[in-house]
Amino acid sequence: MKGRKKQAVQVDAVKKKSIWTNWRLYVMCLPAVVYLLLFNYKPMYGIIIAFKNYSMRKGIMGSPWIGFANFQRLFSSYWFPIILKNTLTLSLLSLVLGFPIPIILALALNEVQHSRFRKGFQTISYAPHFISTVVMCGMLTLYLSPSSGIINKFIEILGGDSKNFLQDPAMFKWVYVLSGIWQEMGWGSIIYFATLSGVDRSLLEAAEIDGASRLQKIWYVNLPVLMPTILILLVLNCGSLLSVGYEKVFLLQNPTNLSASEVISTFVYKSGLDDWTQLADIEEYAKRLGIRLDCNFYETDWETQLTLMVAGDELPDLLTGCSMNIGDVNEWGGEGYFLDLSQYLDEMPNLQAYFEKYPEMKAFCSTSDGHIYGLPRLRVDMTDRLTRSFVNKVWLENLGLEVPTTNDEYYDVLTAFKNQDANGNGDTDDEIPLLYTAASGGYSAIDTTFLDAFGIFTRDADCAFQADENGKVALANTGDKYKEFLKFMHKLYAEGLMEQEAFTITGEEVTTKEQGDVYGSLGCGSAPFVMAGKDISYDANWLGLSGLTSDVHSERETSIASPVQNGIMVAVNANTQYPEAMARFLDYFYTDEGMLSATKVPS
Repeated sequence: MKGRKKQAVQVDAVKKKSIWTNWRLYVMCLPAVVYLLLFNYKPMYGIIIAFKNYSMRKGIMGSPWIGFANFQRLFSSYWFPIILKNTLTLSLLSLVLGFPIPIILALALNEVQHSRFRKGFQTISYAPHFISTVVMCGMLTLYLSPSSGIINKFIEILGGDSKNFLQDPAMFKWVYVLSGIWQEMGWGSIIYFATLSGVDRSLLEAAEIDGASRLQKIWYVNLPVLMPTILILLVLNCGSLLSVGYEKVFLLQNPTNLSASEVISTFVYKSGLDDWTQLADIEEYAKRLGIRLDCNFYETDWETQLTLMVAGDELPDLLTGCSMNIGDVNEWGGEGYFLDLSQYLDEMPNLQAYFEKYPEMKAFCSTSDGHIYGLPRLRVDMTDRLTRSFVNKVWLENLGLEVPTTNDEYYDVLTAFKNQDANGNGDTDDEIPLLYTAASGGYSAIDTTFLDAFGIFTRDADCAFQADENGKVALANTGDKYKEFLKFMHKLYAEGLMEQEAFTITGEEVTTKEQGDVYGSLGCGSAPFVMAGKDISYDANWLGLSGLTSDVHSERETSIASPVQNGIMVAVNANTQYPEAMARFLDYFYTDEGMLSATKVPS
């Protein structure tokens, strides 16, 4: 017994001595252990957020438990099958197509005898890995541009038609996967190349003596050596099939490709940002009006989802912030789906005051028999009702020109912008006198200013209904004045005074050009500083353009849009248990305080 105790003491002493002797090695491991604890184990504490109605003000422990409510919300969402399919599609394509490429690259480089060429190629293939995701997405946007991208230019050289890859849902997955392969194949080949460097040269020499070809040596010697590494990495990659990277997908997303690009990570991110229950104004509504909002958000495919909710009789108490066709709303209201607000006008004195001030608002939302099933958005600020057309003040001053008041003067100004160095950078060929795009480009507003010059006052140039003094309505697009307008627009385009990519350019490309100060005149829905992505002081470089005249219309006039915007923005479920409360809630937004609260946090 004594001997055994003495032996145990000796073993324990040896262990302590070993730890103390190798303390330097343990210190070397310490940073990695700390990193692991801080960034891998400690964040696991936050997993409980998934089971709580998390509030930043209350913290993780202070937020109430809600069980599996968040998971039920996810699984019952209209988007869940779509995002699950998209996530698996991108993951599987990346695995199936991207996993073998680094292996093939490593095997190929291992066969290269010229060491300088091999090292140079390795360096080039590694380099894309160090490009940040933001820069990578910016490069893709530029390269795949339908008007100026190098890929589309190459397609056109080969006789094909340019394609907007990032707006085509069917192309999104290929853009995502192939760009990922290009970026990571060199970096991923490092571990395989390192493994191949450990291949026993005697095996290769023996295979060569036996008459094995180069491909046979790769298949029977190199590949078996790589197989353990391949299997380990394959298992690790399979474990992250549902972990599609958030940043790249989010940066390449746009409304047109969302059906193919929305994945679990981006959906969860947006759902977290869209939690209205945590916003200060929702708390204030609950305190002041006794209304607690529990909101769901629909970012895309709204028309389909609305139709499904109506068909399934699953409408929420209130639909707001959406644009619905007034014909559909009145039809569904007549069928008993939407509440008739005309029966609750006694609860809505502020709305009645707006009806009196803007009779066109009541006329717009009322049916022929006086029912009101929805309310439109109202523009009470006159700046929102005027066309926002501008001419570059700095360019005018550089050339000693005045703001034009007629179409002919405007044409002369654009001609001077084109032929002279209007922006003062020493290059007379980089100016684009007029920015005008198709509706898809987002900058077609200035056509309203031109139509004013020809006596056609409308906000819809494609369908310009006009009423004469006798109240007779006609389509101006078929008249002589509209034909003169088209001739004027054609003249500007044919003489190179208008953006030559007007029918293909995108909003992002316009912003890039405007940052380079290449446009002399434009129309937009906001302001020049917004479209250029600059400070608000940039607007001082621009002057308003309106009231142009022409040979067919000599009066300086400008069109003013109706205060009532087309479409229904608010409707109430006819089966709500709180019709009076809903009426009072909507009426609140027709007070000064209510209008402010829609865009500002209450104080």
